[in-house]
Amino acid sequence: MNDEKTCPTNGKGSCPVRAFRVPFGVVFAVNFVFEWLLHGVILMPTYQETAALWRPEPEMQSLFLWGILQQLVTAAVITCLYCCIAKNSECGGQCPRKGAIFGLKIGLLLGVTHAGGYVYMPIPAGLALSWLVGYIVLGVMIGVALSFLARMCRKT
Repeated sequence: MNDEKTCPTNGKGSCPVRAFRVPFGVVFAVNFVFEWLLHGVILMPTYQETAALWRPEPEMQSLFLWGILQQLVTAAVITCLYCCIAKNSECGGQCPRKGAIFGLKIGLLLGVTHAGGYVYMPIPAGLALSWLVGYIVLGVMIGVALSFLARMCRKT
């Protein structure tokens, strides 16, 4: 029988890396696909209308690996935060409502941070609002997904 300080998958004080991989991979994939849809499809007409504000397309493509690195770090931090919460949660990481609430908070943080660019960049207010709403939706999606996947780090 495990106490609160042991991981149910290995009986030790921390969860193994392999228990982190699946939730991390899902968070990264959801983030990557959602951002591609948001920025590469939904908001592309707005970006084209405001092209003078952005780097030229070839330059952005040359920085693609920086974007991947940013998404990997974001996915790792979000997954770690949720896993720490799920480890000590009564529902053990399988509560979609609690996952959605966690995701809402993460989404608000990401959304406000992105939309805050409106203060110092001459972007349309609608674009800032789109970023805010988009990242809130992304956060909730990630939180719900993690609520089902983070059971590897819950207490028993």
